[in-house]
Amino acid sequence: MTDVLSLKPYKSLILAEINTSHPTPGIISSILDESMDILELNPGNHPRYRREFIARPPLYTDGVVESGFIHYRVYMPPTWTMEAGIEDTLNHLFLVIRWNQRVAIYLSESQKKNTVQNRFGKDTSTGLGVLRPVSQNRLNAGYLDGETRTLWLSGTHRRTSIKADSKILTGLDLRDALDPLSDQTYYFTAARSLASIGGRKIPVGCSPRHSRIWTGVSSSWQDFEDGIVILLGKLDSVEDLAKSPLPVVASPVIPAVADVSRPFDMAFMPPALDDPTLSPVDQSEIERWGFHSKFENITPSDNGKKITADLYMNDVLLGNMEMSIDIRSDGRVRLAANGQEASPDTKEDFKTACAHAEKPEWIKIWYESGLTVSDGQFYSVRWKDIPFQNIHWVNFTGYKVGQEKPKNASTGKDDPKAIGTDHSLFDWVFDFWPNLDGTHTLSKGWLACDDGAMEIADFIHIDEAVSPPTITLIHVKGGKTSGISVSDYEVVGSQAVKNLRSLDEQELVEGLKRNIENSIKKLIWHNGVGQNDRQGMLTVLKNLGTNYRRQVIILQPSLRKTQAEAARENKTGDNYARLQQLDSLLLGIQANCRSLGADMWVLGNAA
Repeated sequence: MTDVLSLKPYKSLILAEINTSHPTPGIISSILDESMDILELNPGNHPRYRREFIARPPLYTDGVVESGFIHYRVYMPPTWTMEAGIEDTLNHLFLVIRWNQRVAIYLSESQKKNTVQNRFGKDTSTGLGVLRPVSQNRLNAGYLDGETRTLWLSGTHRRTSIKADSKILTGLDLRDALDPLSDQTYYFTAARSLASIGGRKIPVGCSPRHSRIWTGVSSSWQDFEDGIVILLGKLDSVEDLAKSPLPVVASPVIPAVADVSRPFDMAFMPPALDDPTLSPVDQSEIERWGFHSKFENITPSDNGKKITADLYMNDVLLGNMEMSIDIRSDGRVRLAANGQEASPDTKEDFKTACAHAEKPEWIKIWYESGLTVSDGQFYSVRWKDIPFQNIHWVNFTGYKVGQEKPKNASTGKDDPKAIGTDHSLFDWVFDFWPNLDGTHTLSKGWLACDDGAMEIADFIHIDEAVSPPTITLIHVKGGKTSGISVSDYEVVGSQAVKNLRSLDEQELVEGLKRNIENSIKKLIWHNGVGQNDRQGMLTVLKNLGTNYRRQVIILQPSLRKTQAEAARENKTGDNYARLQQLDSLLLGIQANCRSLGADMWVLGNAA
């Protein structure tokens, strides 16, 4: 390969700007010199796989456009053999093209793109060091101004089995398809839109956070070069920068000190496993840390600039990690991690974990203020001021709102068989459901406790005295806090959504049969009278038919009426922000219930 005229790269580019104080002559050569080390092609490098430098022809100039490239090869062992000497040969291209003060970089080896970008702005004596990414707002305005055909979304919400961590949407114009409720906890990592460029509508993919774009194949070098000049020229024509080009979804923010003082959760959430550029080894590493690790005992200090947490892998303690968080003026963060391993056996895994924690694309941090750190950037959800209305405020006087289950009088341990003898929330359900006002005017009907492994709900209630009959699944969670807390509702809400299918009569029959022989088989009452087994309730279920009312109840007394009303009236402060988050969570659960024809209510604390 002797010159650029033989090239026709796919138009997938990293975009950058040259620091205005730096002269442009010599930039391309400096970038290529530095990239020889990044690509591990210099004699002193020790690459993981064998690499071979092939060619670096002289620079090519076409008017105000200057370009240069490196051709190299990587020899990798195939995944299907351990035999030495068998290698796959991969030809790669590193290409730099400059137009005025803007630079576009093409790199066919995807795994090296982050390494290249990490050099931007680091050392102004180097080629890459005098570059800076194009601002996200300019990229938004330049390339995402038309109909949005594809969206890559990543969640700011905590991990839960009932909501995707990330998702990809396609359609004619996704601005109209985004759900104001369910999609508000996602931010877009990339989008593909019909951009107005050169008097035409051109499909352009753009990842503003990473200053990258892609458009399609090139038929020749001239086609590639002309396309790049037009794309870069669009950025110069932008007048009104777009901070948030899409409705509904979360947007990047610059946080206040108070907003980052109380983190409550962290997780490793590395890049998607379906990335075709990842090697099998990298995929395995991502899956291991993404699905089998967890942080616990999260403790902030120094106004949230430091976080300590215990890190577990498959429930084995690896060590105590300390994270330092450096918040930049644009809302981006730099992370540093160290700490103490739990034992010599966990030293290597803990060291690896600290290295992963410093990768911005690997870690997410959630804050009580509603902010989330994801991919090295703070994001804020555009919470909709839509109150959740289905709340029954009930009186828990005389009951222990922090105690979910009754205790055995002898052992002091949780014992559902002691229902009716203690003052737990389980006892409250037994005493008052469905007579929430305490009048006992309604028939108590059939009530079964299904607590335990593979439970349908903590309680199942059937009222056959009304028309149509009603089946209610009651999910109970003790209040860990006395304030408005979203995290207290997330676990019980997830359980409620996962078990919605049990509102089907046949599913409910099968679920009750599963526990027919275990220790809770006698925890069943008809009109308040204990039964010896579940057969009577099963018979009623089998005879219900399909015309019955479905209902889901979430009992979580940490939400107090006085606090909720004060927060709604004042519309300021942390309590109001948390209440908006809670409204969004509960409205989402309610929407899931309604999709199956079920009503959903929350029992809050009237205090």
